[in-house]
Amino acid sequence: MAICLPDTQDDTPKIPIKLTRVGVTGVKKLLQLERVNKRPIILLPTFDAFVDLPYNQKGVHMSRNPEAISEVLESVSEDNSVGVESLCAKIVEKMMDKHEYAQRVEISMTTDYMFMHESPVTKNKTQEMANLKAKAIGIRDDEGNVSIRKSIGAEVIGMTVCPCAQ
Repeated sequence: MAICLPDTQDDTPKIPIKLTRVGVTGVKKLLQLERVNKRPIILLPTFDAFVDLPYNQKGVHMSRNPEAISEVLESVSEDNSVGVESLCAKIVEKMMDKHEYAQRVEISMTTDYMFMHESPVTKNKTQEMANLKAKAIGIRDDEGNVSIRKSIGAEVIGMTVCPCAQ
């Protein structure tokens, strides 16, 4: 005999309060981005995914967030033109579909990115590391239209002068 628990997320709460950021953090996935005539880029990004919760709803369907991330990553693995900020925008679109009540959806991604760097003087090649960050925010207006703002950035460590020159 199976026991079915009630789905309470769509119920009206006793105290109606709107929450602006409800979601999951630390979702790790393997991501391989194909590039034309180049080796694929393999990343191990960490995603944070949030939606807003209207005052008249008791909870969000939390499993939809990592589900949206997985579905989009699977669909873009063979697309050699997608960038990580566009990947985040696609996840936002998918989350907007899954959370029809949400007016605001936010996804952020961070990952280490290894690249080859050539020394300007010695011409020696070395591996360098950067922390790649991408983010997308989707806003749904009163007519149901969604606008998405995306951004990308990187944190790198570098030195512009030899410390012994000081």
